[in-house]
Amino acid sequence: MSRKPPVRQLTSPGLRIRISPDWQTRLFAGTGVHRERFEALLAGSRRVPGGRSENLLIELGDGEPTLRVRPARHGGLQARYTSDRFLSPRRIEDELDRWFAIHRAGAPIPEPVFAASLGGGFSWRSMIATVDQARALDLRSWLAREPDAAARRRAARAIGGALRRFHDAGAVHGDLHLGNMLIDRAAARCWIVDLDRTHRRLPVPPADRLRDLMRLVRSSEKLGAEARFTPRERAVALSAYCQGDRVLRRAMRQHTAGEMRRIRRHRLGWWLGRPVSYTHLRAHETTASISYAVFCLK
Repeated sequence: MSRKPPVRQLTSPGLRIRISPDWQTRLFAGTGVHRERFEALLAGSRRVPGGRSENLLIELGDGEPTLRVRPARHGGLQARYTSDRFLSPRRIEDELDRWFAIHRAGAPIPEPVFAASLGGGFSWRSMIATVDQARALDLRSWLAREPDAAARRRAARAIGGALRRFHDAGAVHGDLHLGNMLIDRAAARCWIVDLDRTHRRLPVPPADRLRDLMRLVRSSEKLGAEARFTPRERAVALSAYCQGDRVLRRAMRQHTAGEMRRIRRHRLGWWLGRPVSYTHLRAHETTASISYAVFCLK
């Protein structure tokens, strides 16, 4: 875990970029890395919908993969005042280091490329680039297409297997939801993205494993998508995650009571934040109880 990632730190007036040596050669060979060259690279990109803001797609051509650039933005109340401005480039550089470390450990995440910050002094605009998964959709968009039962079962296996590999690589996501899980159109492969809250622990304890899984369940409930996966399909995902490891399943089951309390607190926040009928709230209670029951299966 202490081994440094294979990256180079490059600086020029108004630009700091942290990049893998291979991608430095592929993107900037013969031109050097300076702000004007970097901004020209961004200027030729295509804007596409992203998470908190639009993403940029850099289409390199000549058989090279497309790169997805995600601008860093503050969330919550802070976003109203500081938007995409940061006091230091350090946060995005630390995130890139985590991407490299987790990618090397075999986690199902897109290949990291660079983290860059433009500005200087006390105001920086930062971004991170990865290889784009061009034929993948985020899980929320995929579910909105109303896939059939066979596709949902394949997706459940892919999701469970991807989360297991992610945790086995020593990663705890910290913000897992439908929007930062990608699935290919055949529902056979799954990738996890947006690692700004991710931290590393080896080994990942059962409580943290369950907490990440239940973040995904809460996201489904909050967005009204919890009915898209049946209890049987949730059981398929859990089986793919546990891989026959009954010891791990029992260890995770010991933490379900705490997660039940957590989801009730979240429901209260959702109830206070938007009009919702008592009947609707009871329906969520029933659905979520089924979700938790899946994790208690022997």
